[in-house]
Amino acid sequence: MANAYTKINSGQSNWTDPLNLMLAAYGKATDDTGWFDLPLINGFENRENLGITKIRKVGDLVELQLSVTNLTVNTDFLKLPVGFAPKSYIPTIVRGTWGNVFIIDVKNNGTVTFGGKTTGTFAADDYIGDDIVWFTN
Repeated sequence: MANAYTKINSGQSNWTDPLNLMLAAYGKATDDTGWFDLPLINGFENRENLGITKIRKVGDLVELQLSVTNLTVNTDFLKLPVGFAPKSYIPTIVRGTWGNVFIIDVKNNGTVTFGGKTTGTFAADDYIGDDIVWFTN
């Protein structure tokens, strides 16, 4: 990792040179997959008016954007790409239909499971639209 910073003058013609040197010094920490869509499994579907379920990894940081409907309790709905799973199991809650709260389990084997609703009756038209963030190590 870089131990000194170089002043970057964005007005000079080669201003990207010191920037690229600093980014290279950070190595893996700046690797970025960019956003890409994830296919849903087991009958779950994207709620397309909220967007498409997608994921991005920058260094060891993963962000998962969920837009999921046709929910089935205690069922896996995603398989994460290799290298995107957290180091350990992450139980989390996410927001969805009318501010309701749902349980999602992100597992270290790469599966993501819909656990159900935290309170109230589960409805057939419930959906999830939220982000989850974790580190891979």
